[in-house]
Amino acid sequence: MLYFFTVFIIFIMFLIFQRDQHASAKYLLGTVLLYALAILSMIFYLSRDIRYYNIIENYFLMPKSIWQAFMFFPVSKDTIIRCMNLFSLLTILFGCLFSMNYMNTAASPCVKKLRKAVVHFLILEYFIYDPFLQKMIYLFFYPYLMNSQQFSLFLQITHFFTAALNDFIVVASTLNLFRANRQIYAFPHFKSFAYGETISYTLIMISYLALFGHLPNYMIRFSIVSGYTTYKSLPLYEHARLYTLIPYYLFFASVLMCVCSIALAKLNRKMNQADFTISGQIDAVNTSSKAFCHYMKNELLAIEAEAQLLDVPEENQEDLNHLIERCQNLYGRIDKLHRSTKLAQLTMEQTDLEKLIAKMLERMSPELKEYKVSVKSSGSIPKALVDPNHFEQAVHNIVINALDAMAPLPPERKNLNFTFRSIDNWIALSVTDTGPGIPEKNLPHIFEPFFSSQPIAAHWGIGMTMTYQIIKAHNGKITVESKEGKGTTFRILLPNLKKMLP
Repeated sequence: MLYFFTVFIIFIMFLIFQRDQHASAKYLLGTVLLYALAILSMIFYLSRDIRYYNIIENYFLMPKSIWQAFMFFPVSKDTIIRCMNLFSLLTILFGCLFSMNYMNTAASPCVKKLRKAVVHFLILEYFIYDPFLQKMIYLFFYPYLMNSQQFSLFLQITHFFTAALNDFIVVASTLNLFRANRQIYAFPHFKSFAYGETISYTLIMISYLALFGHLPNYMIRFSIVSGYTTYKSLPLYEHARLYTLIPYYLFFASVLMCVCSIALAKLNRKMNQADFTISGQIDAVNTSSKAFCHYMKNELLAIEAEAQLLDVPEENQEDLNHLIERCQNLYGRIDKLHRSTKLAQLTMEQTDLEKLIAKMLERMSPELKEYKVSVKSSGSIPKALVDPNHFEQAVHNIVINALDAMAPLPPERKNLNFTFRSIDNWIALSVTDTGPGIPEKNLPHIFEPFFSSQPIAAHWGIGMTMTYQIIKAHNGKITVESKEGKGTTFRILLPNLKKMLP
Protein backbone atom coordinates (compact mmCIF):
# COMPACT_ATOMS: atom_id res chain seq x y z
CA MET A 1 0.00 0.00 0.00
CA LEU A 2 2.87 2.36 0.77
CA TYR A 3 4.11 2.07 -2.81
CA PHE A 4 0.69 2.92 -4.19
CA PHE A 5 0.46 5.97 -1.95
CA THR A 6 3.88 7.08 -3.18
CA VAL A 7 2.80 6.80 -6.83
CA PHE A 8 -0.48 8.48 -5.94
CA ILE A 9 1.33 11.48 -4.44
CA ILE A 10 3.53 11.70 -7.57
CA PHE A 11 0.42 11.86 -9.75
CA ILE A 12 -1.12 14.50 -7.49
CA MET A 13 2.02 16.62 -7.70
CA PHE A 14 1.88 16.28 -11.49
CA LEU A 15 -1.68 17.60 -11.47
CA ILE A 16 -0.81 20.45 -9.12
CA PHE A 17 1.80 21.83 -11.50
CA GLN A 18 -0.37 21.54 -14.61
CA ARG A 19 -1.10 24.86 -16.28
CA ASP A 20 -4.54 26.14 -17.25
CA GLN A 21 -6.22 24.29 -14.39
CA HIS A 22 -9.97 24.49 -14.21
CA ALA A 23 -11.57 25.44 -10.91
CA SER A 24 -13.24 22.02 -10.94
CA ALA A 25 -9.83 20.34 -11.17
CA LYS A 26 -8.68 22.16 -8.04
CA TYR A 27 -11.74 21.04 -6.09
CA LEU A 28 -11.37 17.46 -7.30
CA LEU A 29 -7.68 17.52 -6.44
CA GLY A 30 -8.57 18.70 -2.94
CA THR A 31 -11.20 15.96 -2.63
CA VAL A 32 -8.72 13.22 -3.53
CA LEU A 33 -5.98 14.57 -1.24
CA LEU A 34 -8.35 14.92 1.71
CA TYR A 35 -9.73 11.43 1.09
CA ALA A 36 -6.20 10.02 1.18
CA LEU A 37 -5.51 11.89 4.43
CA ALA A 38 -8.76 10.54 5.89
CA ILE A 39 -7.61 6.99 5.08
CA LEU A 40 -4.23 7.61 6.69
CA SER A 41 -5.96 9.00 9.78
CA MET A 42 -8.13 5.90 9.95
CA ILE A 43 -5.04 3.68 9.69
CA PHE A 44 -3.41 5.74 12.45
CA TYR A 45 -6.45 5.19 14.67
CA LEU A 46 -6.52 1.46 13.97
CA SER A 47 -2.82 1.22 14.77
CA ARG A 48 -3.62 2.23 18.35
CA ASP A 49 -6.11 -0.64 18.73
CA ILE A 50 -4.23 -3.79 19.74
CA ARG A 51 -7.16 -5.95 18.63
CA TYR A 52 -6.30 -5.23 14.99
CA TYR A 53 -2.60 -5.89 15.32
CA ASN A 54 -2.62 -9.40 13.83
CA ILE A 55 -5.00 -8.74 10.94
CA ILE A 56 -4.02 -5.27 9.81
CA GLU A 57 -1.35 -6.54 7.44
CA ASN A 58 -4.00 -8.50 5.52
CA TYR A 59 -6.35 -5.53 5.41
CA PHE A 60 -4.02 -2.73 4.36
CA LEU A 61 -0.96 -4.54 2.95
CA MET A 62 1.24 -2.49 5.27
CA PRO A 63 4.58 -3.79 6.61
CA LYS A 64 4.71 -4.41 10.37
CA SER A 65 7.56 -1.94 10.75
CA ILE A 66 5.38 0.88 9.40
CA TRP A 67 2.46 -0.31 11.49
CA GLN A 68 4.56 -0.31 14.66
CA ALA A 69 5.86 3.17 13.84
CA PHE A 70 2.25 4.36 13.68
CA MET A 71 1.46 2.60 16.94
CA PHE A 72 4.16 4.40 18.92
CA PHE A 73 3.95 7.76 17.16
CA PRO A 74 3.69 10.49 19.85
CA VAL A 75 0.17 11.78 19.18
CA SER A 76 -2.96 11.35 21.29
CA LYS A 77 -6.00 9.38 20.21
CA ASP A 78 -8.18 12.47 20.62
CA THR A 79 -6.00 14.29 18.08
CA ILE A 80 -6.24 11.35 15.67
CA ILE A 81 -10.04 11.34 16.02
CA ARG A 82 -10.15 15.07 15.30
CA CYS A 83 -7.97 14.62 12.20
CA MET A 84 -10.07 11.69 10.98
CA ASN A 85 -13.30 13.68 11.42
CA LEU A 86 -11.81 16.82 9.87
CA PHE A 87 -10.47 15.10 6.75
CA SER A 88 -13.62 13.03 6.21
CA LEU A 89 -15.87 16.11 6.49
CA LEU A 90 -13.58 18.20 4.27
CA THR A 91 -13.75 15.43 1.67
CA ILE A 92 -17.53 15.84 1.62
CA LEU A 93 -17.23 19.64 1.44
CA PHE A 94 -14.73 19.71 -1.42
CA GLY A 95 -16.73 17.07 -3.29
CA CYS A 96 -19.87 19.17 -2.91
CA LEU A 97 -18.07 22.32 -4.10
CA PHE A 98 -16.65 20.35 -7.03
CA SER A 99 -20.14 19.26 -8.09
CA MET A 100 -21.64 22.74 -7.64
CA ASN A 101 -18.86 24.24 -9.74
CA TYR A 102 -20.26 22.43 -12.79
CA MET A 103 -23.74 23.85 -12.28
CA ASN A 104 -24.77 26.62 -14.66
CA THR A 105 -26.50 28.27 -11.69
CA ALA A 106 -23.37 28.15 -9.51
CA ALA A 107 -23.53 31.93 -9.04
CA SER A 108 -27.27 32.07 -8.23
CA PRO A 109 -28.42 33.15 -4.75
CA CYS A 110 -30.11 29.78 -4.09
CA VAL A 111 -26.92 27.82 -4.76
CA LYS A 112 -24.91 30.25 -2.64
CA LYS A 113 -27.32 29.70 0.25
CA LEU A 114 -27.13 25.94 -0.23
CA ARG A 115 -23.33 26.12 -0.23
CA LYS A 116 -23.36 28.12 3.02
CA ALA A 117 -25.82 25.68 4.59
CA VAL A 118 -23.56 22.72 3.77
CA VAL A 119 -20.49 24.53 5.16
CA HIS A 120 -22.27 25.47 8.40
CA PHE A 121 -23.67 21.97 8.85
CA LEU A 122 -20.26 20.34 8.42
CA ILE A 123 -18.62 22.81 10.81
CA LEU A 124 -21.31 22.11 13.41
CA GLU A 125 -20.88 18.40 12.86
CA TYR A 126 -17.13 18.63 13.41
CA PHE A 127 -17.61 20.25 16.81
CA ILE A 128 -20.38 17.99 18.09
CA TYR A 129 -18.18 14.95 17.41
CA ASP A 130 -15.13 16.44 19.09
CA PRO A 131 -14.04 14.15 21.98
CA PHE A 132 -13.74 17.04 24.45
CA LEU A 133 -17.17 18.43 23.57
CA GLN A 134 -18.65 14.93 23.83
CA LYS A 135 -17.41 14.76 27.43
CA MET A 136 -18.92 18.19 28.15
CA ILE A 137 -22.28 17.12 26.69
CA TYR A 138 -22.16 13.95 28.78
CA LEU A 139 -21.45 15.90 31.97
CA PHE A 140 -24.25 18.35 31.15
CA PHE A 141 -26.95 15.70 30.59
CA TYR A 142 -25.87 12.94 32.98
CA PRO A 143 -27.16 12.11 35.52
CA TYR A 144 -29.63 14.99 36.10
CA LEU A 145 -31.34 15.16 32.69
CA MET A 146 -30.69 11.68 31.28
CA ASN A 147 -29.61 8.31 32.50
CA SER A 148 -26.86 6.39 30.71
CA GLN A 149 -29.27 4.50 28.45
CA GLN A 150 -31.12 7.66 27.43
CA PHE A 151 -27.86 9.46 26.73
CA SER A 152 -26.64 6.54 24.62
CA LEU A 153 -29.90 6.62 22.65
CA PHE A 154 -29.51 10.38 22.17
CA LEU A 155 -26.04 9.86 20.69
CA GLN A 156 -27.31 7.09 18.40
CA ILE A 157 -30.14 9.27 17.05
CA THR A 158 -27.77 12.21 16.52
CA HIS A 159 -25.33 9.99 14.66
CA PHE A 160 -28.08 8.46 12.53
CA PHE A 161 -29.28 11.84 11.27
CA THR A 162 -25.83 13.33 10.68
CA ALA A 163 -24.59 10.20 8.88
CA ALA A 164 -27.76 10.15 6.75
CA LEU A 165 -27.27 13.81 5.80
CA ASN A 166 -23.61 13.22 4.99
CA ASP A 167 -24.45 10.30 2.73
CA PHE A 168 -27.25 12.32 1.11
CA ILE A 169 -24.82 15.18 0.31
CA VAL A 170 -22.35 12.72 -1.26
CA VAL A 171 -25.00 10.95 -3.36
CA ALA A 172 -26.70 14.21 -4.39
CA SER A 173 -23.41 15.81 -5.45
CA THR A 174 -22.57 12.75 -7.56
CA LEU A 175 -25.98 12.66 -9.27
CA ASN A 176 -25.88 16.43 -9.83
CA LEU A 177 -22.51 16.02 -11.53
CA PHE A 178 -23.98 13.67 -14.14
CA ARG A 179 -26.94 16.01 -14.68
CA ALA A 180 -24.82 19.15 -14.99
CA ASN A 181 -22.19 17.59 -17.23
CA ARG A 182 -24.73 16.64 -19.88
CA GLN A 183 -24.99 20.34 -20.71
CA ILE A 184 -21.26 20.98 -21.22
CA TYR A 185 -20.14 17.89 -23.14
CA ALA A 186 -20.86 19.83 -26.34
CA PHE A 187 -17.91 22.15 -25.66
CA PRO A 188 -14.67 20.55 -26.92
CA HIS A 189 -12.63 22.52 -24.39
CA PHE A 190 -14.38 20.72 -21.51
CA LYS A 191 -15.56 17.40 -22.92
CA SER A 192 -12.60 15.09 -22.29
CA PHE A 193 -11.81 16.63 -18.92
CA ALA A 194 -15.44 16.48 -17.73
CA TYR A 195 -15.72 12.77 -18.56
CA GLY A 196 -12.57 11.94 -16.61
CA GLU A 197 -13.49 14.10 -13.64
CA THR A 198 -16.94 12.56 -13.42
CA ILE A 199 -15.62 8.99 -13.43
CA SER A 200 -12.80 9.80 -10.97
CA TYR A 201 -15.14 11.54 -8.55
CA THR A 202 -17.71 8.74 -8.72
CA LEU A 203 -15.09 6.07 -7.96
CA ILE A 204 -13.74 8.07 -5.03
CA MET A 205 -17.19 8.70 -3.54
CA ILE A 206 -18.23 5.04 -3.83
CA SER A 207 -15.21 3.95 -1.83
CA TYR A 208 -15.70 6.90 0.55
CA LEU A 209 -19.24 5.78 1.38
CA ALA A 210 -18.00 2.24 1.96
CA LEU A 211 -15.23 3.33 4.34
CA PHE A 212 -16.47 6.55 5.92
CA GLY A 213 -20.25 6.37 5.57
CA HIS A 214 -20.47 5.92 9.37
CA LEU A 215 -18.06 8.77 10.20
CA PRO A 216 -17.80 11.05 12.06
CA ASN A 217 -18.98 9.07 15.08
CA TYR A 218 -18.81 9.26 18.84
CA MET A 219 -15.58 7.35 19.39
CA ILE A 220 -15.20 7.63 23.18
CA ARG A 221 -16.91 6.36 26.32
CA PHE A 222 -16.47 8.45 29.43
CA SER A 223 -17.22 7.30 32.97
CA ILE A 224 -18.11 10.06 35.42
CA VAL A 225 -17.48 7.70 38.33
CA SER A 226 -13.94 6.64 37.45
CA GLY A 227 -13.12 9.62 35.25
CA TYR A 228 -11.70 7.15 32.75
CA THR A 229 -12.06 7.40 28.96
CA THR A 230 -12.22 4.36 26.69
CA TYR A 231 -12.09 4.44 22.90
CA LYS A 232 -14.38 2.52 20.57
CA SER A 233 -13.09 0.34 17.76
CA LEU A 234 -13.80 1.27 14.17
CA PRO A 235 -16.16 -1.21 12.54
CA LEU A 236 -14.40 -3.10 9.76
CA TYR A 237 -15.95 -5.31 7.11
CA GLU A 238 -15.22 -9.01 7.38
CA HIS A 239 -13.86 -9.18 3.85
CA ALA A 240 -10.36 -7.80 3.62
CA ARG A 241 -10.64 -7.37 -0.16
CA LEU A 242 -12.47 -4.05 0.25
CA TYR A 243 -9.48 -2.56 2.06
CA THR A 244 -6.88 -4.07 -0.23
CA LEU A 245 -8.68 -2.41 -3.16
CA ILE A 246 -8.34 1.08 -1.65
CA PRO A 247 -4.87 1.81 -3.07
CA TYR A 248 -5.96 0.52 -6.50
CA TYR A 249 -8.95 2.86 -6.36
CA LEU A 250 -6.73 5.83 -5.57
CA PHE A 251 -4.19 4.77 -8.15
CA PHE A 252 -6.76 4.35 -10.92
CA ALA A 253 -8.54 7.62 -10.07
CA SER A 254 -5.28 9.59 -10.04
CA VAL A 255 -4.12 7.99 -13.32
CA LEU A 256 -7.46 8.84 -14.91
CA MET A 257 -7.18 12.43 -13.72
CA CYS A 258 -3.69 12.66 -15.20
CA VAL A 259 -4.82 11.15 -18.51
CA CYS A 260 -7.66 13.65 -18.74
CA SER A 261 -5.32 16.49 -17.79
CA ILE A 262 -2.95 15.42 -20.57
CA ALA A 263 -5.87 15.15 -22.99
CA LEU A 264 -6.93 18.67 -22.08
CA ALA A 265 -3.36 19.91 -22.54
CA LYS A 266 -3.26 18.28 -26.00
CA LEU A 267 -6.58 19.88 -26.88
CA ASN A 268 -5.24 23.26 -25.76
CA ARG A 269 -2.09 22.78 -27.84
CA LYS A 270 -4.19 21.78 -30.85
CA MET A 271 -6.41 24.83 -30.44
CA ASN A 272 -3.37 27.06 -29.90
CA GLN A 273 -1.72 25.62 -33.02
CA ALA A 274 -4.88 26.30 -35.02
CA ASP A 275 -4.97 29.80 -33.55
CA PHE A 276 -1.31 30.30 -34.47
CA THR A 277 -1.95 29.15 -38.06
CA ILE A 278 -4.97 31.41 -38.50
CA SER A 279 -3.20 34.34 -36.81
CA GLY A 280 -0.23 33.89 -39.14
CA GLN A 281 -2.51 33.92 -42.16
CA ILE A 282 -4.25 37.03 -40.85
CA ASP A 283 -0.93 38.80 -40.28
CA ALA A 284 0.27 37.91 -43.79
CA VAL A 285 -2.97 39.12 -45.33
CA ASN A 286 -2.94 42.30 -43.26
CA THR A 287 0.54 43.23 -44.46
CA SER A 288 -0.33 42.96 -48.14
CA SER A 289 -3.97 44.06 -48.00
CA LYS A 290 -3.22 47.39 -46.33
CA ALA A 291 -1.08 48.53 -49.26
CA PHE A 292 -3.54 47.03 -51.75
CA CYS A 293 -6.56 48.69 -50.12
CA HIS A 294 -4.85 52.06 -49.92
CA TYR A 295 -3.93 51.91 -53.61
CA MET A 296 -7.37 50.73 -54.77
CA LYS A 297 -9.26 53.32 -52.71
CA ASN A 298 -7.23 56.13 -54.27
CA GLU A 299 -7.78 54.76 -57.78
CA LEU A 300 -11.53 54.35 -57.22
CA LEU A 301 -11.83 57.91 -55.92
CA ALA A 302 -10.00 59.14 -59.02
CA ILE A 303 -12.24 57.12 -61.37
CA GLU A 304 -15.38 58.34 -59.57
CA ALA A 305 -14.23 61.99 -59.73
CA GLU A 306 -13.44 61.78 -63.44
CA ALA A 307 -16.73 60.00 -64.16
CA GLN A 308 -18.71 62.75 -62.43
CA LEU A 309 -17.02 65.33 -64.71
CA LEU A 310 -17.97 63.49 -67.89
CA ASP A 311 -20.45 65.20 -70.18
CA VAL A 312 -22.58 62.40 -71.62
CA PRO A 313 -25.79 62.37 -73.65
CA GLU A 314 -29.07 61.96 -71.79
CA GLU A 315 -29.53 58.38 -72.97
CA ASN A 316 -26.17 57.39 -71.37
CA GLN A 317 -26.73 59.20 -68.07
CA GLU A 318 -28.24 56.13 -66.42
CA ASP A 319 -25.18 54.05 -67.32
CA LEU A 320 -22.90 56.76 -65.92
CA ASN A 321 -24.87 56.86 -62.66
CA HIS A 322 -24.64 53.10 -62.46
CA LEU A 323 -20.86 53.28 -62.96
CA ILE A 324 -20.50 55.88 -60.19
CA GLU A 325 -22.70 53.78 -57.87
CA ARG A 326 -20.56 50.70 -58.53
CA CYS A 327 -17.44 52.69 -57.71
CA GLN A 328 -18.98 53.85 -54.43
CA ASN A 329 -20.08 50.33 -53.49
CA LEU A 330 -16.66 48.91 -54.28
CA TYR A 331 -15.00 51.72 -52.30
CA GLY A 332 -17.23 50.90 -49.31
CA ARG A 333 -16.36 47.21 -49.43
CA ILE A 334 -12.64 47.89 -49.72
CA ASP A 335 -12.85 50.39 -46.87
CA LYS A 336 -14.59 47.75 -44.73
CA LEU A 337 -11.86 45.27 -45.63
CA HIS A 338 -9.21 47.83 -44.70
CA ARG A 339 -10.83 48.51 -41.32
CA SER A 340 -11.11 44.79 -40.59
CA THR A 341 -7.34 44.35 -40.90
CA LYS A 342 -6.64 46.72 -38.04
CA LEU A 343 -8.69 46.02 -34.95
CA ALA A 344 -9.13 49.26 -33.01
CA GLN A 345 -8.25 49.45 -29.33
CA LEU A 346 -10.89 47.77 -27.21
CA THR A 347 -12.82 49.73 -24.60
CA MET A 348 -13.64 47.08 -22.02
CA GLU A 349 -16.76 47.40 -19.89
CA GLN A 350 -18.71 45.18 -17.51
CA THR A 351 -21.46 44.08 -19.85
CA ASP A 352 -24.65 42.09 -19.50
CA LEU A 353 -24.33 39.89 -22.59
CA GLU A 354 -27.99 38.88 -22.57
CA LYS A 355 -29.09 42.51 -22.78
CA LEU A 356 -26.43 43.26 -25.40
CA ILE A 357 -27.65 40.46 -27.67
CA ALA A 358 -31.30 41.42 -27.06
CA LYS A 359 -30.60 44.98 -28.24
CA MET A 360 -28.72 43.69 -31.28
CA LEU A 361 -31.65 41.45 -32.24
CA GLU A 362 -34.06 44.35 -31.74
CA ARG A 363 -32.07 46.49 -34.19
CA MET A 364 -32.02 43.59 -36.64
CA SER A 365 -35.77 42.96 -36.35
CA PRO A 366 -36.52 43.95 -39.99
CA GLU A 367 -34.04 41.33 -41.22
CA LEU A 368 -35.37 38.71 -38.79
CA LYS A 369 -39.06 38.92 -39.71
CA GLU A 370 -39.05 35.58 -41.53
CA TYR A 371 -36.97 33.79 -38.88
CA LYS A 372 -37.85 32.24 -35.53
CA VAL A 373 -35.34 33.53 -32.95
CA SER A 374 -35.00 32.22 -29.39
CA VAL A 375 -32.69 33.35 -26.57
CA LYS A 376 -32.24 31.03 -23.58
CA SER A 377 -29.99 31.09 -20.53
CA SER A 378 -29.21 28.30 -18.09
CA GLY A 379 -29.24 29.93 -14.69
CA SER A 380 -27.76 33.26 -13.70
CA ILE A 381 -25.22 34.60 -16.20
CA PRO A 382 -22.57 36.90 -14.70
CA LYS A 383 -21.39 40.02 -16.49
CA ALA A 384 -18.48 39.80 -18.92
CA LEU A 385 -15.63 42.23 -19.48
CA VAL A 386 -16.01 43.09 -23.18
CA ASP A 387 -16.02 45.93 -25.65
CA PRO A 388 -19.79 46.07 -26.36
CA ASN A 389 -19.47 47.45 -29.89
CA HIS A 390 -16.82 45.02 -31.08
CA PHE A 391 -18.40 41.99 -29.41
CA GLU A 392 -21.77 42.85 -30.93
CA GLN A 393 -20.05 43.10 -34.34
CA ALA A 394 -18.54 39.63 -33.83
CA VAL A 395 -21.93 38.07 -33.07
CA HIS A 396 -23.59 40.12 -35.82
CA ASN A 397 -21.25 38.57 -38.40
CA ILE A 398 -22.26 35.08 -37.23
CA VAL A 399 -25.95 35.99 -37.42
CA ILE A 400 -25.64 37.45 -40.95
CA ASN A 401 -23.98 34.25 -42.16
CA ALA A 402 -26.73 32.18 -40.53
CA LEU A 403 -29.48 34.25 -42.16
CA ASP A 404 -27.83 33.94 -45.57
CA ALA A 405 -27.53 30.17 -45.15
CA MET A 406 -31.20 29.76 -44.15
CA ALA A 407 -32.63 32.22 -46.70
CA PRO A 408 -33.61 29.59 -49.33
CA LEU A 409 -35.23 27.29 -46.74
CA PRO A 410 -38.96 27.08 -45.93
CA PRO A 411 -40.20 29.13 -42.92
CA GLU A 412 -40.33 26.14 -40.55
CA ARG A 413 -36.60 25.56 -41.08
CA LYS A 414 -35.55 29.13 -40.32
CA ASN A 415 -34.60 28.86 -36.64
CA LEU A 416 -31.87 30.85 -34.90
CA ASN A 417 -31.12 29.95 -31.26
CA PHE A 418 -28.92 31.75 -28.71
CA THR A 419 -27.97 29.92 -25.49
CA PHE A 420 -26.04 31.38 -22.54
CA ARG A 421 -24.33 29.30 -19.88
CA SER A 422 -21.83 29.84 -17.07
CA ILE A 423 -19.29 27.01 -17.10
CA ASP A 424 -16.32 26.85 -14.75
CA ASN A 425 -14.23 30.01 -15.36
CA TRP A 426 -16.07 30.88 -18.58
CA ILE A 427 -19.25 32.43 -19.90
CA ALA A 428 -20.45 30.41 -22.87
CA LEU A 429 -22.59 31.64 -25.77
CA SER A 430 -23.86 29.24 -28.43
CA VAL A 431 -25.37 30.52 -31.69
CA THR A 432 -27.17 27.75 -33.59
CA ASP A 433 -28.96 27.85 -36.92
CA THR A 434 -30.95 25.15 -38.72
CA GLY A 435 -29.47 25.87 -42.13
CA PRO A 436 -27.94 23.46 -44.64
CA GLY A 437 -24.73 23.19 -42.62
CA ILE A 438 -21.10 23.55 -43.61
CA PRO A 439 -19.26 20.79 -45.50
CA GLU A 440 -16.76 19.04 -43.25
CA LYS A 441 -13.88 19.91 -45.58
CA ASN A 442 -14.62 23.63 -45.13
CA LEU A 443 -14.80 23.66 -41.31
CA PRO A 444 -11.03 24.04 -40.68
CA HIS A 445 -10.97 27.11 -42.95
CA ILE A 446 -13.98 29.01 -41.58
CA PHE A 447 -11.91 31.68 -39.81
CA GLU A 448 -9.25 32.02 -42.50
CA PRO A 449 -9.21 35.39 -44.28
CA PHE A 450 -10.95 35.56 -47.66
CA PHE A 451 -12.39 32.06 -47.31
CA SER A 452 -16.01 31.82 -48.40
CA SER A 453 -18.14 29.10 -49.93
CA GLN A 454 -20.30 31.82 -51.52
CA PRO A 455 -19.46 33.69 -54.76
CA ILE A 456 -16.76 36.31 -54.20
CA ALA A 457 -19.03 38.99 -55.68
CA ALA A 458 -21.36 38.61 -52.68
CA HIS A 459 -19.01 37.49 -49.89
CA TRP A 460 -15.35 38.36 -49.49
CA GLY A 461 -14.77 36.03 -46.55
CA ILE A 462 -13.69 38.62 -43.97
CA GLY A 463 -16.67 38.50 -41.56
CA MET A 464 -15.62 35.34 -39.73
CA THR A 465 -12.00 36.49 -39.68
CA MET A 466 -13.10 39.70 -38.00
CA THR A 467 -15.20 37.71 -35.51
CA TYR A 468 -12.22 35.49 -34.73
CA GLN A 469 -9.96 38.50 -34.14
CA ILE A 470 -12.47 40.16 -31.82
CA ILE A 471 -13.02 37.04 -29.68
CA LYS A 472 -9.27 36.42 -29.40
CA ALA A 473 -8.75 40.08 -28.44
CA HIS A 474 -11.11 39.42 -25.51
CA ASN A 475 -8.98 36.43 -24.39
CA GLY A 476 -11.83 34.21 -25.46
CA LYS A 477 -12.23 31.08 -27.55
CA ILE A 478 -14.45 30.35 -30.53
CA THR A 479 -15.22 27.02 -32.19
CA VAL A 480 -17.63 25.87 -34.86
CA GLU A 481 -19.52 22.62 -35.32
CA SER A 482 -21.75 21.74 -38.24
CA LYS A 483 -23.68 18.84 -39.72
CA GLU A 484 -24.77 19.00 -43.31
CA GLY A 485 -28.54 19.15 -43.56
CA LYS A 486 -29.00 19.96 -39.85
CA GLY A 487 -27.29 23.26 -39.12
CA THR A 488 -24.30 25.01 -37.62
CA THR A 489 -23.32 26.02 -34.09
CA PHE A 490 -20.74 28.64 -33.13
CA ARG A 491 -19.58 28.40 -29.51
CA ILE A 492 -17.95 31.41 -27.86
CA LEU A 493 -16.20 31.28 -24.48
CA LEU A 494 -15.39 34.48 -22.59
CA PRO A 495 -13.60 34.76 -19.22
CA ASN A 496 -15.95 35.00 -16.24
CA LEU A 497 -15.46 38.47 -14.75
CA LYS A 498 -16.20 37.24 -11.21
CA LYS A 499 -13.48 34.60 -11.46
CA MET A 500 -11.00 37.20 -12.77
CA LEU A 501 -11.43 39.55 -9.82
CA PRO A 502 -9.38 38.89 -6.64
